[in-house]
Amino acid sequence: MIIIDISITLLLFFIIVCVLVLGILYTYLTYKHQIESKRQSKKKEYIKSKQNDWHLFLLNDAELPDSLIPKQKYELLGVEDILLTYIQNFSDSTVQSKIKQFANTYLVNHYAKLLKSRILNKRMIALNRILDFQIDELIEDCLQLDLQKLSKEEQFQILKIQARFNPSIFLENIVAVQKLSDIEFKKILLTNDDWIVQELITQFKKLNLKKQCSLIETIGLKRTLDFSPFLESLLAHEHAEIRIHSLKAIYELGITTNTNQFLPFVSSPNWEERLMVAKLFQHLPLTQTRYHLVQLIQDSSWWVRYQAAITIINGKGGKNILENITEITTDQYAIDIAKEVLTIRG
Repeated sequence: MIIIDISITLLLFFIIVCVLVLGILYTYLTYKHQIESKRQSKKKEYIKSKQNDWHLFLLNDAELPDSLIPKQKYELLGVEDILLTYIQNFSDSTVQSKIKQFANTYLVNHYAKLLKSRILNKRMIALNRILDFQIDELIEDCLQLDLQKLSKEEQFQILKIQARFNPSIFLENIVAVQKLSDIEFKKILLTNDDWIVQELITQFKKLNLKKQCSLIETIGLKRTLDFSPFLESLLAHEHAEIRIHSLKAIYELGITTNTNQFLPFVSSPNWEERLMVAKLFQHLPLTQTRYHLVQLIQDSSWWVRYQAAITIINGKGGKNILENITEITTDQYAIDIAKEVLTIRG
């Protein structure tokens, strides 16, 4: 009985402690929610009351009034929202310069504090705003961070900052960083000048296969014809993935003149290479590619046959060529795909 009484007492004590903890936690969260709600309400009031003053300061020659210098947390948040709106909607160099100067003077301490926070979300806010507002005062702090010890999100943002403000360090780190996704890698390259792509081309062999493919894809998306010789040099690469991405990128460039360099792919054992060469032949006259497209329209892969038929019908006199295929060719697959495309596009 004594043991049972002790067990019940301990259970009741545990329940009471849990109720107290939950009660304290609920009270704390309610308090925090109320504080945040009031802060957001004040922020909205600030934006509403000061947006005209900000308009005059940023878009006209008005001096910065003391009333626009943030002194409270809600004012800081309001200023941040206003400046982000102008950053996103105005590319004027004067506006950008005023925002940069203001941020480096009046917001630097706020973001320096966030940058040292133990909370990832706060550090990310600081990194985003340092890049958005070009806060030079904190660039060195960002560059001194050890990329290998940062989260994936922080690494990505730091690399963007390095690409903008210290390209030499960026080029060293972009090769070494392993956590960066293909999408993030391409996003950094697409939002920076072509010279960074050119520098990475010189370090192509140091990149892993995924980054090599992402770099090739980025070149295609940028559609910079100066990189065409580099892409063509990769057509004989040992990795099929590199060759396929190079064919895709050359297709994206939209211009090519040398038919001979693509002919080996017509008979490639890799169906994706045959598909891409059938697609790429759209940039060449049918007089140069007709014989090879007739071969590809008889391919074992439906995708290759279909693309060959599309390329033919898009060319001058292509409809007649497809009609001729349906009458003369003995390959039933070629006849079927030619009829299908003629029905759809003819």
